[in-house]
Amino acid sequence: MPLRDAHGNILKWYGTLTDIEDRKKGEHERERLRQVEADLAHVNRVSTMGELPRRCLTSYDKPITAAITNANTCLRWLKRDQPDVEEAREADDENRQGWNRAAR
Repeated sequence: MPLRDAHGNILKWYGTLTDIEDRKKGEHERERLRQVEADLAHVNRVSTMGELPRRCLTSYDKPITAAITNANTCLRWLKRDQPDVEEAREADDENRQGWNRAAR
């Protein structure tokens, strides 16, 4: 910006300098932190998605195991020299009740 005399002649030039290096570094760091946060959020979502199948398998594993146990018990009672039909029927009822609970 020029300093002029009464006739409009330039006597001096004035100027200012602003060092923006620190500001630019700060902006760069903020952007880097935003990227790290986005990456962490992505890792969290992927991790959560990896947990889902495990939780589902655990939820289904117990009723399936119980059903297999009840079915094997039922067969064992029916294969006796004198089949225990009443016990086999009870095992079958428990089996069906377990599957109905699992289906809800």
